[in-house]
Amino acid sequence: MSLEQLLKFNKEYSKRRDILDAISKGAKLVQVEGLAAAAKGFLLAGVFSHVRRTTLILTYTQEQAERITEDLPIYGIPEEQVLFFPPSDSLIYEEGSPNYSIIGERLAALQALTLAEQPLVIVAPINAALRRTMPRNTLVRSYATVNVGEDMNMDKFAALLVSMGYEVTDVVDRHGEFSRRGGLIDVFPSNSDLPLRIELFGDEIESLRHFDSATQRSTGKVQSSLILPSREVLLDEDNSKKAVARIRKELEVQLKSMDGGESARRLSEKVEEDIHQIEQTVYFDELEYYLPYLLPEEISIFDYLPPDAMIVLDEPMQIKSHWERLEEQMVETMINRSERGLLLTSQRKQHVPFEATIKHTLAQRQGIAFTLLPRSASWARPDAIVQIDSAPMEGFGGHMEAVIDQIKTWDSNGLRTVIATAQDRRMLEILGEYDVKASSIEGEAESNEEEIPSPLPNPQPLSFP
Repeated sequence: MSLEQLLKFNKEYSKRRDILDAISKGAKLVQVEGLAAAAKGFLLAGVFSHVRRTTLILTYTQEQAERITEDLPIYGIPEEQVLFFPPSDSLIYEEGSPNYSIIGERLAALQALTLAEQPLVIVAPINAALRRTMPRNTLVRSYATVNVGEDMNMDKFAALLVSMGYEVTDVVDRHGEFSRRGGLIDVFPSNSDLPLRIELFGDEIESLRHFDSATQRSTGKVQSSLILPSREVLLDEDNSKKAVARIRKELEVQLKSMDGGESARRLSEKVEEDIHQIEQTVYFDELEYYLPYLLPEEISIFDYLPPDAMIVLDEPMQIKSHWERLEEQMVETMINRSERGLLLTSQRKQHVPFEATIKHTLAQRQGIAFTLLPRSASWARPDAIVQIDSAPMEGFGGHMEAVIDQIKTWDSNGLRTVIATAQDRRMLEILGEYDVKASSIEGEAESNEEEIPSPLPNPQPLSFP
């Protein structure tokens, strides 16, 4: 039995039923108060297994988002249905080459939302969700799927990769690069952990292999591969021409305010070089900073959600305070770099507005807000409240006597204790030595519409009356 079996206890939990009842009755936002952080993944898995609707979970930090992303599959949600949506602020305000793997992870989540045939759970820190991105119709027509046995025109495929932001190199060793020699094309997709080698026989794809970029040795064959853009903003003649006019206008204003000097000269040279590359539709480091000029329409992950998607706010007040702190830091970084002539002080926002976006989204969709304290945000007013009495589990430090004392205390208070362990028989023996009555919950979960196949086959929940 796996930890998925804990969902069976979840189904019996009255507070879970209260949440689902409120959702079924049409509540726009259900506020769940008092739930300990460690229990959020457990309860979310139980709700998702019932509603089976695409869900966007917004939280306050990247660490918390990663924690929830890791927790959900433990409770039975298939890993391929749980996607992490990372922030990309470092691509905007820091110097150097972009982190293509971050771009690939973001685009992979957006692509999954676009083509999804099953409900998904997307987990995102607030700055990742608010970050602007390419429109859905651009992403839909800007990817490639290669399959063994299909014909390929190498020239057209290479041109497609260039239009998707990939850079031609002699040897592929990082994301966003590709090379061609003879009947081989090597490409390192932004959405892949390993580069891909496409081998052609004539015009037909004979084999697809992933390989190690350090040794150039094959690591295994595949029959098909998806290649997403390497950049979150794509260049074409139309958007480049319009962007250049917008950039030049703001550059003139900023240069006048700087009254000459070394910083003004440095800024003029840098931005003019960027403008030249944009005019030539050439991709370069820090191109993402110009996304608002190239894509004036404010598009974010919220625009990719299906109409019946649910929104989860993990601690709304913390979400807002963390966002305000991050926004302040980004403004300070932008001003600092612009004063040194390293960055154009843009009047265009890199993120969609916080409160307006959340309010608009909640007005169109249902949601759940988790808050430890009984308070609500002015921009996320609940119309149903469910209170839960919970607390984090204490650490016992390997002291079995302390564990037994706690179990007996819970038992005397009429509570059920469940232990998830990979050694259920040994645990039963130990509990028996302390005169604690316990039983193993054996067998697979009963088959019903709420059950989800689990990826974890080992841990065994033990139930205590």
